[in-house]
Amino acid sequence: MADSTPTPNVELENALTAFERALVEHVQTHERHATVEDEDEHLRDLRVAVLQRATALPSTTWPRSRCSRCHGKQTITTLRARYVTDATPHFVLAPRMCPQCRGTGMKLSLADDQSDIR
Repeated sequence: MADSTPTPNVELENALTAFERALVEHVQTHERHATVEDEDEHLRDLRVAVLQRATALPSTTWPRSRCSRCHGKQTITTLRARYVTDATPHFVLAPRMCPQCRGTGMKLSLADDQSDIR
């Protein structure tokens, strides 16, 4: 009798699918203006589950390709303006969760009409 335990790749793909589903629902409830910073607890828990499964596997065995924006690093560097008391902006480089893969490091399979969730 064959073992019906899912392989780690299948578990990772299932976690990614659940994350994508929740992400689409999240965007719909936020009127398509959801940003990476708007992540609620449920979405964060699903993303963490993806990351735990992904880090347990070599990236060469992931069921999906790496994100084309962050190249699998999960974050990008952004230029942010910090304002001091004299209202003169001070520009700094700061890490930010990749808006394309939402911090998973992998390509998300979202419908084209959902591409504005970044």
